[in-house]
Amino acid sequence: MADTLLFGIQTNGIKHRQADPMPDIDTRFRMVKEAGVFDYGLRGPACCRRGKTHGAACRRHENPLA
Repeated sequence: MADTLLFGIQTNGIKHRQADPMPDIDTRFRMVKEAGVFDYGLRGPACCRRGKTHGAACRRHENPLA
């Protein structure tokens, strides 16, 4: 059986350019979804379960947290 390779991104580093200001959480998750490259964001699944800001954004843009 082959293993599946998943790609993740740390959500606090999502910007277009280094000089850009940090986008709000919802914008970061939207950018990840639109990139079409990443399978999950690195923040922690507890955020999704508790309905915090990161959890709401991950559900809205269908980006799982890890």
